[in-house]
Amino acid sequence: MFGRIRIDYDQRKDALVIPRLALLDDGEPAVFVVRNGKASRVPVKLGYAEGPWLEVRQGLKEGDQLVTAGKVVLRDGTAVQVIGQPDHKPVATKAAAPAHDGTHA
Repeated sequence: MFGRIRIDYDQRKDALVIPRLALLDDGEPAVFVVRNGKASRVPVKLGYAEGPWLEVRQGLKEGDQLVTAGKVVLRDGTAVQVIGQPDHKPVATKAAAPAHDGTHA
C-alpha cells in the first residue's frame, strides 16, 4: 500500500508570488519586467516554491508586469508589446506561500 503526504511546515502571509514560467533559465534568478514598453531584466531573490508559483523575497513589487512568453530571445531594453486582456496580464501578486518538504511515501 502506498500513500502520498504533504507537510506544510511554514507559511508566509502576503508573500509576493510570480508564475514559475516567468523565471529566466540563465543561472541567476531573474525575470523580465515590462517598463515603458521595454523589457527590463530584474534579478530576484526567491523564497518558497509551490507548484507553478514562486515566492519573490526581493527585486519586484506588487503589480509589476512580467514577461512569460518569448523571454528566451529577449535582451535588456528590447521593445515589447503586451497582448491579451488588461486584467489577465501575468503580474506579481500577494498570496500565502506555503513551504513543504515535498516528502512522498
